[in-house]
Amino acid sequence: MKTLLVGVIGHVDHGKTALVRALTGIETDRLKEEKARGVSIVPGFALLAPEGRDGEIDLVDLPGHERFVRAMISGATGMGAVLLAVDANEGIKPQTLEHLEIARLIGVRRGVVALTKSDLVAPERLAERAAEVAAATARA
Repeated sequence: MKTLLVGVIGHVDHGKTALVRALTGIETDRLKEEKARGVSIVPGFALLAPEGRDGEIDLVDLPGHERFVRAMISGATGMGAVLLAVDANEGIKPQTLEHLEIARLIGVRRGVVALTKSDLVAPERLAERAAEVAAATARA
């Protein structure tokens, strides 16, 4: 069986934890403080085992707040790919770029982008964000 470790990265409040929950049904914020603040402070883990596939994806929901970048880096070690969450309304933010740079520095060259909260923006705005993200990831 093949496995892949995928780090879920991006700016704080861009929907990383909600994305992991939607994909796996697993709540990765498990600490009382995380639940109270609504902010991940340590890496959270979830297993994605697609039906009919010979393999699993281990998702690591990494903290997005700049105060927890050390925790983000500790969970990022060993990643084979990233799942970058970008809020379709807010777009690229400082921690988005910081997370992309960290992934690049530790040798991660594969990834997928999820434009989160896309149901809250007009199609034109979504297209602008998609172009913005494409440019940012091309530079990373």
